Amino acid sequence: MIQEKNKLLFRSLRVLYQNENLKELLDKNKYDYITVISYDDLGLEEEGYSLKYKKLANIALNSTIEEILERFTRRTKQEVLSTYKVGEFEFKVADPNLKATYKLYKKFERAQSRKPWGKESFNGVINFNAYYKGRLVASVPCYDVFPYLQVRAIFSKRMEESDKGLYKLIGSATRRLIFEACKYGQERGYKFVSLGSVNYSTEQKANVANFKMFFGSELGDEYTYTYKSSKFMFLEKTRKLIKDMKVFRILNRYLERFITQKCVVGFIRKKTSNVVASGPFSGMKYVSSSTGSRLLPKILGTYELELHPMVEEICKRSFDVIVDVGAAEGYYAVGMALRNPKAKVIAFETEISGQNLIKKMADINGVTNRVFARGFCDSKLLSSSIPDDKKCLIIMDIEGGEASLLDNCISPKLNSCHILVEIHECVVSGVGDIIINRFKNTHNIIEIKERARVLKDFPLSIPILYRSLFKKYFILNSMDEARFDSLIGRLDKNTNWLYLELK
Repeated sequence: MIQEKNKLLFRSLRVLYQNENLKELLDKNKYDYITVISYDDLGLEEEGYSLKYKKLANIALNSTIEEILERFTRRTKQEVLSTYKVGEFEFKVADPNLKATYKLYKKFERAQSRKPWGKESFNGVINFNAYYKGRLVASVPCYDVFPYLQVRAIFSKRMEESDKGLYKLIGSATRRLIFEACKYGQERGYKFVSLGSVNYSTEQKANVANFKMFFGSELGDEYTYTYKSSKFMFLEKTRKLIKDMKVFRILNRYLERFITQKCVVGFIRKKTSNVVASGPFSGMKYVSSSTGSRLLPKILGTYELELHPMVEEICKRSFDVIVDVGAAEGYYAVGMALRNPKAKVIAFETEISGQNLIKKMADINGVTNRVFARGFCDSKLLSSSIPDDKKCLIIMDIEGGEASLLDNCISPKLNSCHILVEIHECVVSGVGDIIINRFKNTHNIIEIKERARVLKDFPLSIPILYRSLFKKYFILNSMDEARFDSLIGRLDKNTNWLYLELK
């Protein structure tokens, strides 16, 4: 398979698992960047190519489909078979719906703060897709490089789902798609379905590698050869130098914030009239300043949008008492009071200015009789705020102090509460594991990961000039919660959330 791409002054070539006519294809005078991926050792190092060697997880197709299924682990086999009993599922082999497939892939990659490959990388793939009630929920696109079916990627809507039942179903559907690829290949004489490389260098990569081995996979070889022209290497080094220079990052931040303050703030306030524009607290009247975090994402309603599905699920539970620790100016405290009209909300905020803003927010939204602003919170005060015989939710964002307050040995009442907590690994390394270990016996624990904001997250209609020319400075920066560095494209802080749901 051959993929060519032109970008500005450079031409690139990718040759995927094709050894025929390589000498004619690999023209260094024609391309600035060449990648050759092969199952065989082609010995291209002598011609100026660098080499990376990987191990692949390959499912052998040299037996009946029943025998192939038997090689799956017991649990994987059970999950595959369970999907046949779910009538709402539809599994499509060689699905022509590339547009929906690529859209799901992009969303999946961006949710994990990774830059998705271009749509052209999906040219020529065979799409194995799973639909649930007519909605695409999982996909396993494969390159047809006979005698291999090479999996291009494995992705789904699973991480978006707060519904535990659907979350599990989507995981089973993903395994079924790999089985469907095996059936497709076995019926047509392919030798292997390759699930891609296995890598145990980090815990996350090890989990992915273990998943790939659940299908009775055997290890194979993959060789990746790369050629870069001198022009390309010069640009690459220059770009890396600029990224690594702290002064450029600082100047970029100041420029973004200057444009935001001078242009964006006034526009958004005028457009929204200081009323939250979207999300679970849409329609909430807002104050003109914030405490400890940026104001604009809250007015737009994109603040912590990763939590929106979870907040919706929480609001269905009708909690009697909601305790917000680290309440800032009251985004969650007042928002949850509006969404839960029978709940009493206790908002702990250390800053006096924050406490005053909470009271003001409660007043302009008509919930002063149910929102109570408090100061500093310790274990004793937290425990005394938890009722003995009522449903209680705790929301917590205290910049690394969560390990101290969420100690169920000091405050046993925590074992009877639902808890939504922001985890600050950048402040206290390992704090997430500490909390998980404390509550794993009493709670089901759901991890929600942070992601960078994208254009479609912006909830307001704006002039096409702003949308096209000022996408970064106007749109993306207005939703920036000061967690993501838009110049270098990576998260400043390793931030995620845990939802601890009572078993």
